[in-house]
Amino acid sequence: MINFLLRGLRLLRTNPRLFVRRLAFLLRSPFRTLPAAHDASHRRGRIHASYQEWLVCRGRLEAGKTIREPVEEILLSVIMPVFNTEEALLEAAIQSVIDQSYPHWELCIADDASSHPRVRQLLESRVQTDTRIRVLYREQRGHIAAASNSALEIARGSFVVLLDHDDVLAPDALAELACVIEAEPAVDLIYTDEDKLELDGERAEPFFKPAWSPTLLQTCNYVTHLAALRHSIVVEVGGFRHETVGSQDHDLFLRVAERARAVAHVPLVLYSWRKTETSTASASATKPYALRASRHALEDSVRRRRQDARVEPSHLNGIFFVRHHVPRGASVSLIVLGRGEDWRTTLDLDGFKVSEVARLDDNNGHEEALRNAQGDYLLWLDATAKPRSRESVLALLEHVQNPNTAVVGGRTVYRRILTLQGGVALGDGGQPFFVGAGLPELPQHNFYLNLTTLPREMSAVYLGCCGVRRSVWEELQGYRSDLPLPLAMTDFCLRALTRGYDNIYTPLAEYESAQSLKPMMSVEHHAWPWRDFVDPFWNPNMTPRTEDGLPFRCHGNREARIRQCSTSIGHRPVDT
Repeated sequence: MINFLLRGLRLLRTNPRLFVRRLAFLLRSPFRTLPAAHDASHRRGRIHASYQEWLVCRGRLEAGKTIREPVEEILLSVIMPVFNTEEALLEAAIQSVIDQSYPHWELCIADDASSHPRVRQLLESRVQTDTRIRVLYREQRGHIAAASNSALEIARGSFVVLLDHDDVLAPDALAELACVIEAEPAVDLIYTDEDKLELDGERAEPFFKPAWSPTLLQTCNYVTHLAALRHSIVVEVGGFRHETVGSQDHDLFLRVAERARAVAHVPLVLYSWRKTETSTASASATKPYALRASRHALEDSVRRRRQDARVEPSHLNGIFFVRHHVPRGASVSLIVLGRGEDWRTTLDLDGFKVSEVARLDDNNGHEEALRNAQGDYLLWLDATAKPRSRESVLALLEHVQNPNTAVVGGRTVYRRILTLQGGVALGDGGQPFFVGAGLPELPQHNFYLNLTTLPREMSAVYLGCCGVRRSVWEELQGYRSDLPLPLAMTDFCLRALTRGYDNIYTPLAEYESAQSLKPMMSVEHHAWPWRDFVDPFWNPNMTPRTEDGLPFRCHGNREARIRQCSTSIGHRPVDT
């Protein structure tokens, strides 16, 4: 509870508008919010305990194993800006590079005019002991962006790897990156999973990430660490920008992604982000200027991509939503699922021609019920789920107008406090399940749980609140009539995915249900072609069909990890 109050005071100081919003939410339903907050705190403890077990298991599996080195000697340039770093932390960061199992690296350090003499003494001693360490001393302080650019100037590798001066790399981090670069010649951006180092050195808060998700990146910097970027593209886009200091990495990732041919995600924890008293690893509220820089980086990305969109604050501190304008005049065909009247709110959507086309249930013939669906967009809504606001309908239309998008799905909540579904993922044997079912609608301490409340790409979405562009529906010939409705829409999403389309999940399309949702039905007795499908948007380190991914799964088969990485390659750059 004390920690809860301290976080509230920090938020009041740095983001008063969001503080008032959260306080109003608490006062509106305290008897629901406080138990949910307690549940979230308990979950944090369970995640920590599960991660400690996962680390032990991973350590046993990796003991004695060697990572295959690429045939080609790929030089990786580790970029490290330094300023008055505590000696022990700087020593640990440098040593983590020296201890790499992959030998073909250079450590490019730019000291940003540190005033502590022991920093220079330490750097000089390290240069003398390893010729792969190169240091440039800046005469005047320019902050982290300028220092990073100085380090970039002395880099000679084909890829640059970003390392903060007080963080550490896993021993096989560079070897894993080099293997991906050799296997995927077109890759221009690689990112991995990460965790954090507590003040006492204990590893905590794993961030198990999804596959390449440009929609998520245009919401927040989920790539963070470890990141490797093709050197030539970093130079081409102008390196780090001073005007985005505090969010300079996110800004760079956005600009590189606009030109990248392929992006790869390696689902391994290869970077540990150290918490200090003033680091964003501890709390984004400790750097208010970072909030302004984050918004600036996103607004610039919207302008570069010529998107008709605006940037708005989200429910999470330091994270913003890009809201796309929906042109008026489009026609919407509404398909109502089941019996109930809450869906009628949708008919009041100003500026659009909305008509009820049909009601569907498992007894209706799919093709017959959809015969009259002639709108530009098709919307499926659960009859018993009420749109929280007009924005809940517009949010579906925001993304579905994108020609690269096939299906857009929303979120279903119960009594404004509990998530019933946050999209659909596929687990073992191709079994679909609701993501985030059971999570309270509160900011989560472990960031991977907050993905349920952020827009992103997913393999599939829930039939009860989704939208499809009619042209895509006709191109893929609708859904299969031999499958039950929820499975039929999941199958449609996956067929669209294999055709190169994106499926987008947006929590801004929020629908409130007065009753719980039944779990996704089993595929066991159906002709299900996706039994071998590996869902790239559900991290393989997490257990499927649990709201928090616990217990974390420890994979012993390295070939399975490589196969998972390969499915995470995205060969289409973001739209510009």
